[in-house]
Amino acid sequence: MPANPSAGHSRNVFRGKNNVELSVTLAEKSSSNERFCSFELILHPDGREETYQQLFSVLDQCNPLFYSITWHNVDNVSVENHPSLKLFERCSNITLLHLTAKGSTRGTVMHVLNRALTVGKTNIFALQGDHDKLGVESTATDFSYAVDLVKFIRAEFGSKFSICVAGYPDMHPKSPSKESDLFYLKEKVNAGADFIITQIIFESQVFIKFVKDCRRIGISIPIIPGVFLIPDSKSLHNVSKNCDAKIPDNLLQDLELIKDDDAAVQEYGMKLSTRVVKEIFQSGTAVGIHVFTLNRPKLALEFCKRLRFCRV
Repeated sequence: MPANPSAGHSRNVFRGKNNVELSVTLAEKSSSNERFCSFELILHPDGREETYQQLFSVLDQCNPLFYSITWHNVDNVSVENHPSLKLFERCSNITLLHLTAKGSTRGTVMHVLNRALTVGKTNIFALQGDHDKLGVESTATDFSYAVDLVKFIRAEFGSKFSICVAGYPDMHPKSPSKESDLFYLKEKVNAGADFIITQIIFESQVFIKFVKDCRRIGISIPIIPGVFLIPDSKSLHNVSKNCDAKIPDNLLQDLELIKDDDAAVQEYGMKLSTRVVKEIFQSGTAVGIHVFTLNRPKLALEFCKRLRFCRV
């Protein structure tokens, strides 16, 4: 069933005090088969409220279930002044804060989570995180993997937070096998994860098989597919490089013919993603999607219009 176009009129994400527990909300969406969308926003260096208000004013027309906000280690900036945390605090309670294991200490995580609770926010995306800019792993870390972060949050805060973790339908590039990748995902679930957002997928059958494999080994929590809309060829290759997303050969071959025409690339990506999402919905393996926007709201808006998520 399509999203309710009348819900959530003109929400201002810099206001609102009612806490949204995504673990509860997602369970309700899954049981009622009610479709939803959500969006990832990239932390902008200036961190200004006006920058994000422009994004929200467009994307809010799609009545998203939540927004996720990326976390990046910032040189010479203390956690107290971290722009991701400041933005997270100002936004309303439909936000999901990325929190990386690498580069984080127990003290840092405690500070972030206590501040989140102070302003009534309880949704965290626990990620392993990447190497630093020089490719050298940070020595200032108490967590090697996302599962360590999940365990720590549960040990210190019990069930106060809804915790999301990442899944890799094409297998994490550092995993020795598909079986071991699923094993480590289940370890994160057993540690206390409430739902999963996947790496970007370009083929519906890859996601559908991934969900079936997860269910087969006892992973029963909601799994949300990650969707990327391809604003241009360069962005696609950057995402593939930075996020280790696997791009199908036929997609690369198709885009090679139109790579210099951004409008054609966008339309190609729009049709591809629309078809993939519809096939996933028809399979019953997911009821929602998570759109990686690259802070390009108009493209995401057009996509959600085609899927009938929007009020306009």
